[in-house]
Amino acid sequence: MSDDRQTDYQYPGSLKLCVAVFYLENYHRGDDQGTIAKANNMLADHNVTLDVWPENGRKLSTNSIAFKKSLVEESDYVPLRKQINEILSKHYHGSVKPLPALYCQFQHSGHGITTYRDQGRVPMVLISQALNNDKVTLLHEMGHAVPKIGKGHEHDDPDPKNRNFMHEAEPRTTIYKWQVEAFGGAWFAVGK
Repeated sequence: MSDDRQTDYQYPGSLKLCVAVFYLENYHRGDDQGTIAKANNMLADHNVTLDVWPENGRKLSTNSIAFKKSLVEESDYVPLRKQINEILSKHYHGSVKPLPALYCQFQHSGHGITTYRDQGRVPMVLISQALNNDKVTLLHEMGHAVPKIGKGHEHDDPDPKNRNFMHEAEPRTTIYKWQVEAFGGAWFAVGK
């Protein structure tokens, strides 16, 4: 195995990834269903912390967004992002812009979507209430928001019991050294 695929790499120094969690009315669960804790635990294995606004992603009036449609469509991305930016400008006081994670029901298939990742715009991630059993959806979509990680999916894992978090199949349990280093250069990272 090359050094870049090392799975026990520790980020040197302190690294924090900042995420702002929002819930649309069409998301019919009371919380994130464990996706934040799973991302936090997997990142902690590499000396990376997850800073989640507000209050570790709790569903509050501050981060709940009215939305009358049953499914988010691509035409909704810009207006939703505008609402998110307005909420963040009023309530978020972190040192870097966080990656918005929007828990909602959306038109496309899949458990999560990262918007605008190849269009020169700041991405946001959409997380469905129909999650993968391994609960890695948030972390997987965060990976898509980092250009060096998110160009595609990992499909060459030698051990199917220890798949990389960017693989599409479950279970996903590992993060490679090169991915931890790429998170260090993410626009939503502090302590680079």
